[in-house]
Amino acid sequence: MIRYRRHITFLYFFLFAGAFNDLLRLGGSQINLFRILLPFALLDTILLSTKARKAYLVGLVVAGISLVQSLIFTALNSAGVRFSIARYGEYFFYYLCIATVVGAVITLYECDPAGFRDGFVKYVMLVGVCYLLVFMAIYHTHYDYQGHFIVLNNPNDYGVMLVMILPVFYMQFRKKRRWYYLIFIPVAMVYLFLNDCKLALLGVAAQIMIAFYLEVRNRAVRYRKLLFLPAVILFALVILVMDALDVSIHGYSFRETILEPIKAMFSGRLYPGSNTSVVFRTNVFIMGVQWLFRTLFLGIGFGNAGVLMRNVLGQHNLYGSMMLLDSISLHNAYLEFLLEFGVVFIIGVVLLIRRVWKVLKNAVLDHFQICFVTVVISGILWMLGPSGVLADYQIFAFLTFLLIGVREEKKA
Repeated sequence: MIRYRRHITFLYFFLFAGAFNDLLRLGGSQINLFRILLPFALLDTILLSTKARKAYLVGLVVAGISLVQSLIFTALNSAGVRFSIARYGEYFFYYLCIATVVGAVITLYECDPAGFRDGFVKYVMLVGVCYLLVFMAIYHTHYDYQGHFIVLNNPNDYGVMLVMILPVFYMQFRKKRRWYYLIFIPVAMVYLFLNDCKLALLGVAAQIMIAFYLEVRNRAVRYRKLLFLPAVILFALVILVMDALDVSIHGYSFRETILEPIKAMFSGRLYPGSNTSVVFRTNVFIMGVQWLFRTLFLGIGFGNAGVLMRNVLGQHNLYGSMMLLDSISLHNAYLEFLLEFGVVFIIGVVLLIRRVWKVLKNAVLDHFQICFVTVVISGILWMLGPSGVLADYQIFAFLTFLLIGVREEKKA
């Protein structure tokens, strides 16, 4: 570990720069500290880590498959999407950034397997506290983010990355029995509410229910298989009660924000406008699912999903202001990845589900396993929150950490 101390320090610094890539930026330019450090981090991980090199090789294979997907789709589609080497190169760079973040976490593990978990948990908690301070600043300074492109301009992204970290504080409380770890969670929830992070708050609610279920399951080992159905029924009852009471957050009712869009998705009924966040996400989901079936889930190549949605929504006169950027996000990470990578992404999801299932087969889950299951399952909700997930590097770093931790725990 002493031999690699400088590399470990540098890689944590690189990850921190990625976690705050919007703030550690040169003025209003595209140059930020994360991108300056990127080539050095890439070289460092290639030289130090065998597993990181293997991960990069897999990434290059996926990029090659995506190029083939893109060429086939752009040659055959009826939506007017044409192949662009510039667009492919732009998104290749975005995914290279993510791959380097993943490689950095893998390298940190290889450099210090014994201290990896504790070290990364401390890093995550530091980032979580910093995120919360940013949230406080957004609210109390009445920061006007209109016209800016940094992540700070969208509390949804910060909210999601903050929610993702909350189970770590609960894990540390459960491990060390120190009450002050729990203070972070309600304070974070207050500022998620004040900054109007609806999907993030739903993610927190899911985390609380999942963690509660797993704790009860641990204490009722003999009856753990019987607890699942009551838990599902309780969740359904909570949804029905919230619908009946028509709970609202900042003028957006639960019924209007969640239930009505779900009904529209199942019916395939497009909203007559695309400029509000909820309406935009709903219309994109409806059209995205249609194109998933039209492309047989084979994938359309990365960088093409946004252009596709711009064109097909435009055909329905639903071309909104959220589609004006050169790099278009679907505001739905799962749909974007599924459209662009197709069966490749499905394989990844299946492997992740398999890992969760293996963990849940244990009679009793320890604090780390509870954290892993809570984060991954609640991610079904909070991963719908980011407006542009490709720049939310902390998400990919943290998920890599959890996967490494669970896998190595099983080996031990």
